[in-house]
Amino acid sequence: MNENLQFLTYENYTLPYLRYGNGPELMVAFHGFGRSSKDFSVFEKELGNVYTIIAFDFFYHGANADELEIQVEPITTSILSNMLEKLLWQEKKVRFSVMGYSLGGKLALGFVHRLPHRIHELFLLAPDGFTYDLPRKFLSNTWLGKKISILAVDHPKLFLFAIKFGGKIRLLNKKQQHFFLKNLETHDQRLKVHRTWQTLKKFSLHLNLVQHYLNSRPIRFELFFGIHDKIVPPTVTAKFRRKLKRKENLHLLDCGHQIFQKHEEISKIILQNSSKD
Repeated sequence: MNENLQFLTYENYTLPYLRYGNGPELMVAFHGFGRSSKDFSVFEKELGNVYTIIAFDFFYHGANADELEIQVEPITTSILSNMLEKLLWQEKKVRFSVMGYSLGGKLALGFVHRLPHRIHELFLLAPDGFTYDLPRKFLSNTWLGKKISILAVDHPKLFLFAIKFGGKIRLLNKKQQHFFLKNLETHDQRLKVHRTWQTLKKFSLHLNLVQHYLNSRPIRFELFFGIHDKIVPPTVTAKFRRKLKRKENLHLLDCGHQIFQKHEEISKIILQNSSKD
């Protein structure tokens, strides 16, 4: 186990985290599906003098990856936000910045409508959460969907059929199909999908409130997308951004969904446009 690994515990929930940098500003970071807190290590060199980055391993990922036997009780936006309030108290901070990649972007958006008075900056990297995910809602929030999901863990042909069918009806493009197939190859990967979706089934996200607070509070907001990203294309935020007063926050990078390869460009933008008070 990593000797630098620390843990944030609240009620029955525990999230491991790694710390990068030692800057005066606190930034919390959440990774994407199938990834881990180690993704954010690439920012330590460029941002470590300005930020202390606390990067979490979400349930069933990173340091939690081997704990697939037990289903974590579904977590709410409120509970996850209370965990961050506890972290702020431990770190002796009043406000913080948040960075989220892919699935972690959805978690980051949830903090905006729960902790708008605490958030200083919001950095989203190819974020999930801007579109309604009907398949995920069905598989995690309905009785029939849950039964199908459990069955598919041990019978992968069901997953394969669903992915191919999604491609035929143009619900999924080729890149998205490849992404799902890559993450569903083994029993543990399929179980991770099932466990993660069940854990997040009560995580509510109110984009109208997020828009309200981004417009009414001094929260810096920066969006980073790969122009070749077919998993989470930049267009997913078009409707959301139309209702924002600030329009200059979209940054398109020459890459696909693996946006961390552009960490130097991302860091440069974060530091150049910094608005620390």
